[in-house]
Amino acid sequence: MKVLGIDPGTQSWDFFGLEEDKIFLDISIPSKELIKKPQKAINIIKSFKTIDLIVAPSGFGLPIKEIHELTENDISLILMKFEKEDRNKILGLGQILRLFKTESVKAVIIPGVKHLPTVPEYRKINKIDMGTSDKLCTAVVGIKDQMEHFKSRPEETNFIMVEIGYSFTAILAIENGQIIDGIGGSNIMGFRACG
Repeated sequence: MKVLGIDPGTQSWDFFGLEEDKIFLDISIPSKELIKKPQKAINIIKSFKTIDLIVAPSGFGLPIKEIHELTENDISLILMKFEKEDRNKILGLGQILRLFKTESVKAVIIPGVKHLPTVPEYRKINKIDMGTSDKLCTAVVGIKDQMEHFKSRPEETNFIMVEIGYSFTAILAIENGQIIDGIGGSNIMGFRACG
């Protein structure tokens, strides 16, 4: 299987592709550059004839949804911005999602931590950011890493994940191989953000 994931970071947008266990793509484009020329994202994707699965930049996430099904309301939820002018300011994410839809990119939006059934409902009350979709992916990599390092099954992995980014830091709790809680990056101080 050939898969491609896109991480829309504060400093850069990262494109990472795997075919089985082999890396076929690992590039970063400065965020400022991609905002000016969003077509670059499409060009990267279309430079490969076949990709079985593309995980689109998903922000705060949604239950799994294909890009062609996205509505403006979905984009508002992904960005957590509900005023039209605000939706277009988030590092170009809304603009790029609309471009993906227009260009018929076959990609999916993935959940954020708050969408997971493994997080108890009482922990979700009055919370918006429990971890964006990219933080969820980092936790999955952590689970895989522990499985390989300790030769264990997924349900034997238990750890606290701290991801320190350029502007945002997030903390997730993994118990018995499942994400059970999280504090998203917009709630915590980062190198360039006050939380």
